[in-house]
Amino acid sequence: MASKANDDRSTPADDSWWFLNPELSQLAKPALAFVTQWTWHEKAAKELLWEGVAGRSIRTIRWYAETEIHEDNPVFKTRVGLLTFNTAVNRGLWHPDYFSMDWEASRGIYAGPAILLIRNPECSEQTAVRYDGRASVRIVARLMRFHRGDMVRELQRRGLMLAPRAPPSPSTSAAAPEPSTQVSPTCDEPQGWQAERTLRFLRKHYPLEGKTPRKKTYKDLRAEFAADPEVIEENKRRARRDPSPEVMSECRNYLGYID
Repeated sequence: MASKANDDRSTPADDSWWFLNPELSQLAKPALAFVTQWTWHEKAAKELLWEGVAGRSIRTIRWYAETEIHEDNPVFKTRVGLLTFNTAVNRGLWHPDYFSMDWEASRGIYAGPAILLIRNPECSEQTAVRYDGRASVRIVARLMRFHRGDMVRELQRRGLMLAPRAPPSPSTSAAAPEPSTQVSPTCDEPQGWQAERTLRFLRKHYPLEGKTPRKKTYKDLRAEFAADPEVIEENKRRARRDPSPEVMSECRNYLGYID
């Protein structure tokens, strides 16, 4: 049984099947690594993701998981209306007191009171989450994943990642001068500890202001990065991941290319 956060209260459902597209979704472990690039600390990244999926007033990051709801004495709970359904799990799973997340395994477990949806008597279309202590439930959420675009937008909203610039108007483009043969940076300097290491490496190994040949692949540059003595020495002091393809691409675009 699967659950997803994708209701009208939180995020637009323009891509309802996003969780089946690996280009739009990321499992919890790589999603945490991605966000950590911009928060500079794993704890801050976990807090950002948690707040995004469990926002009280608005949910800014969609999530999806394959969930199993384990009920004790389901017959009694059915009679008294204390069964936990998927619709309630979608809204109330991420409770800080009852839900624990294993980020390494992209797996979470809820152990706590029954999760119910209560209708507003003054407006039947509005519902609220209630945790009812008269019954308990255990929920296992496997293969937890997050919407990548939502994570990017949340990072941009908090000022941790630059938002894309609007394309120039036709009149501006027509009046633009002829491009020079010397390629110069076309965007703001990438931020984050991975970007800082990557820029330092490129400027060191490619003296022409860090400009690299376009034919150089990410695999080539990553191998050169891993073999750099300064990087090796730095990793001995504190183990860090190699730059991701996205970070390497942003840094190369910022510094420009030789050809």
